[in-house]
Amino acid sequence: MAEVYSKEEVKEFIIQRLHLTSKTLGETRNDVPLIIRDIGGLQYGGHKIELFNRFKNFKPEWFDHWYESHTLIEEHVLRGALRIVNADTSILTILKPQELFLADEAIKNVRSH
Repeated sequence: MAEVYSKEEVKEFIIQRLHLTSKTLGETRNDVPLIIRDIGGLQYGGHKIELFNRFKNFKPEWFDHWYESHTLIEEHVLRGALRIVNADTSILTILKPQELFLADEAIKNVRSH
């Protein structure tokens, strides 16, 4: 039999998973890639604001450190939207060259319509 959870339990789980509770807020530069992985990436352009809300005392240079070291990269995901994601979980590291070509063609096709 499947477990049943209340609305409040589900809400608390989601808020914790998104690092939006005082217990789950990041504290150091090393938390940046972990939080980005947990939340599935950041919207390009608003990425530092998203991180500011998930840290006790976020410093923009923390993001810059991981971005400049190529731990975080820009990637087109979710119907071609540009996101900041962890390089080691990027679709670019998972797909084979032929699959990458097909994915790239699909994105170009979506943009042209």
